[in-house]
Amino acid sequence: MQNYEIRAMARKQLQGKWGLALGTFLLIQIILVGITYLGTFIGILSDVRWIAYIIAVIFTPVFTLGKCRFSLNLATDKDAANLEDAFSQFNLFFKALGLFILQTIIIYVGLILLIVPGIILSFSLSQSYYVLVENPDKSIIDCLKESNTIMKGYKWKLFCLYFSFIGWSMLALLTCGIGTLWLTPYIETSMACFYKDITKANYDNTIEFQ
Repeated sequence: MQNYEIRAMARKQLQGKWGLALGTFLLIQIILVGITYLGTFIGILSDVRWIAYIIAVIFTPVFTLGKCRFSLNLATDKDAANLEDAFSQFNLFFKALGLFILQTIIIYVGLILLIVPGIILSFSLSQSYYVLVENPDKSIIDCLKESNTIMKGYKWKLFCLYFSFIGWSMLALLTCGIGTLWLTPYIETSMACFYKDITKANYDNTIEFQ
């Protein structure tokens, strides 16, 4: 699919589910902000100011997986999506944390060497959370490898998909951020549709060459 078709598919899947999607993503954001503030408060009491960052890092990956699970359900069968998806990945808590840490290290090293390789790596590994959600038994390394594999030939397409939301992002800012309540579900669902599209394309290519 072309990017405009991916966005159209996202809008179609969101029909009748905007309230659910908005509420789910907003709840996740509120929880993560609350965790960060709690960490800040603990840091002030203990005089260890960086503890807020550590706590945020610990909990963000598992909720990222939850967002991916919810978005994939919307993209695949929107009636299967529910609020509980946001909290459905805690059985993968440590694997999600390990994936986040390793992915961050790889991208950071790429950025240190040269900025462009780091950016390319970030796009190559961008699908690893989706891979883990759909394949919870895969190792962290396998998730990163599979993301790199399925993104071959699609990094520019993903960049263009992200860039296509620039206008909407600017409009959301003009509403003092209120517009992001609707923009976030649109972007997240589009990214899940993108993942489903490229995995299907890779599968079709594999069948073709067998």
